[in-house]
Amino acid sequence: MSTHSSFSPVDRWAGGPVGRRQGQGQGAGARALAILAALLLVSAVAHGDTLTEGDRPWQRGVSSEHRAAAEREFLAGNRLFERSEYAAAAARYRQAIATWEHPSIQFNLAVCLFYLDRPVEAYDTLQASLRFGRDGLRDHFDEANNYLRLLRDRISTLEVELPAGARVTLDGEPLVATDGTVVRRRLSPGRHALVARKPRFETWSKDLVLPPGEVTREVIVLRAPRTKTVRRWSAVMPWWVAGAGMVAAGAGAAALMVGNADQRAVTAAVAQRCPPPAGCPDGLPEGLASEEARARLTQRLGVSLMATGAAVVVTGVVLLVLNQPRQVLESSGLSVQVSSQDVALGWSHAF
Repeated sequence: MSTHSSFSPVDRWAGGPVGRRQGQGQGAGARALAILAALLLVSAVAHGDTLTEGDRPWQRGVSSEHRAAAEREFLAGNRLFERSEYAAAAARYRQAIATWEHPSIQFNLAVCLFYLDRPVEAYDTLQASLRFGRDGLRDHFDEANNYLRLLRDRISTLEVELPAGARVTLDGEPLVATDGTVVRRRLSPGRHALVARKPRFETWSKDLVLPPGEVTREVIVLRAPRTKTVRRWSAVMPWWVAGAGMVAAGAGAAALMVGNADQRAVTAAVAQRCPPPAGCPDGLPEGLASEEARARLTQRLGVSLMATGAAVVVTGVVLLVLNQPRQVLESSGLSVQVSSQDVALGWSHAF
């Protein structure tokens, strides 16, 4: 099996692609990482550690055939790295790791991911390469930790305390707590969308702005939907309608009573002035005729008012039934949270 120096693109990185990459204007942070990567690679060349000698933890359970296959993929990745084909090189390194999770392979993949501007993946991969401590990366273990600290300044960490029974997503991907109720994620700095949903609770959402190199903690507190009491119309309006109908019906009843009394008076006068059997062959006297007409008009007016009043009372009762108070969800709302550095928008609505 190859030694560490031959099983690593160290000799090529130090004077090849790394040097070219530094001249492409990536900024101070990128140049510092590139220089550190070169130093790491040089130190690896200086120490000719073998990858397979001794009983190493990362060798256990891996057959010689798998190690050879991983080395082929690894060397292919090194050649692609020489040509600055970082995406293709990363794909080869991943294939090698799928066969053999060797710390050196993971370290080289982390450097490749850095050049692809994927600091979160680079950080996680570099951490994996350090899982065996100094024994895994030997003399450049300290440099690798420095590399890790530099990467840490380029990523954001989000801690989310999840409410029980809620479905929480971050940028559309579900968040699941494997231990307790707090989820910790490393993310690229910038904007991220955090949403929590739970049946019979308001949907909670927040537009996060994560600063680089810092830990942001979010505690999601769901609340039951806010309700309010509403009516179709004013609470007194049906009563006003029903009251107006009762007044009209009462006025009609009074008019009918007057009309009936007048009609009885006219009938009595007719019986006195035109007694039977002769009666009044020439018709009612002029005064009695007008009084009778007025009595009949009053009766008709009373009946009309009573009918109209009754209809209005019924309308008022119907309106009273339709105007019963009911609970409805409050309208969705947009909340604005202002901090010293940025403005965060939150949206909540009934679910």
